[in-house]
Amino acid sequence: FCFFWIQNAENAPISIAIYSLFTVFLSFIALSLLEFIFTAQRITRDVLIAATASYLIFGNIFTVFFMALEWGTYITTGGQAFVISATPEIQITWQQMVYYSYTTLTTLGYGDILPVTLVAQSFATIEAVIGVLYITILLGRLVGLYAQGEIDEVLERQK
Repeated sequence: FCFFWIQNAENAPISIAIYSLFTVFLSFIALSLLEFIFTAQRITRDVLIAATASYLIFGNIFTVFFMALEWGTYITTGGQAFVISATPEIQITWQQMVYYSYTTLTTLGYGDILPVTLVAQSFATIEAVIGVLYITILLGRLVGLYAQGEIDEVLERQK
């Protein structure tokens, strides 16, 4: 409900402040989960849930950040940081930004929502790279932990 209320142009500075605080909050949660994942000695259900949750939180972090960027661009230039290719004159909504963020994070990228400012394009690129590297690094970590667990079990049986 809060996100729908703050999407009013009269509340743009408040919107940016709330989006910024929410970005910091989500970042703290994501970093805490990553620390838990990368310090785990074994793969447990909690590690898998933390891995999934942190990936989804990254999508939310970028959603909130992109909305702050959209409002900041609107306040400073009267323009948009992101446009919907079919209707470029319409301001992007929260739901559309969630959709855009996750299609970028997963590198699916349909191309129906476009970053049009240099800053928006840069952060869209960062999100796509984070999405690919997260999956690559995390899968490597989880496979490594799983393999080590299997080796440990074989060694225990041989004793």
